[in-house]
Amino acid sequence: MGKLGWFALITIFLIVLFFAFVGAVQKPSVNVIDMNFRGFSGGGADLVIDLEVDNPNILSGTLTGLDAIVYVNGGEVGPANIEREYPIAGQRVSPVEVVVHMQNVPLGGLSGSIRAVGTAHLRIGPLPFDLPFDETH
Repeated sequence: MGKLGWFALITIFLIVLFFAFVGAVQKPSVNVIDMNFRGFSGGGADLVIDLEVDNPNILSGTLTGLDAIVYVNGGEVGPANIEREYPIAGQRVSPVEVVVHMQNVPLGGLSGSIRAVGTAHLRIGPLPFDLPFDETH
């Protein structure tokens, strides 16, 4: 077999291997575990959102982004996002703490319902996953 034949054979093998990997990867999930206020100062506050990312795959991944809007008592208080990437272990549930810095405390104060609506962005190997969530506490 010539060089071209070996190249074609290796290319086909790599393509089959890639699709076997893609087919074996399971979709992870994200859950909002808790949301609490802390760090009150000068009319502002921090909202801490505790997430759990469940990665059922052997390969580890990375939480690369988070796009969310936070509501307190039905009023929007601001966007929530992560300022760095978080490693997500394979075959584990990984906790992630997201802090939302609010400059203006809502008119109703900080009691009542808190709602976070958004999408967590996770990458496992070359595969991106967008994981929506909508949680009220």
